Amino acid sequence: MSIVHKLAWMAVRKVAGNPRVQAKAIDAVRAADRGMEKVAEKTVDAVTTATTASPAKSAIKKADDTMTRAADKVAEIASAKDPAREVGRALGKLFSDK
Repeated sequence: MSIVHKLAWMAVRKVAGNPRVQAKAIDAVRAADRGMEKVAEKTVDAVTTATTASPAKSAIKKADDTMTRAADKVAEIASAKDPAREVGRALGKLFSDK
């Protein structure tokens, strides 16, 4: 691995281990989820007005539920104290100049 690649990778790991960056990532995921919910609601409303028993309506609802579960899981993992994040944080502190 080249030195530039190693330095870039170290910088990415250090930034990713920063709790403020992690909090912003969680907020971004939640904001994206809210945006997807709004779009899904508008789409469901459009399908509902077209026909009441449309197969598209159930497909849209299923996709919305799947995306919501996925976003919730990402936020849960990002906010939880998972061992990989803690190891990364410890290594970052070890190699930092502080």
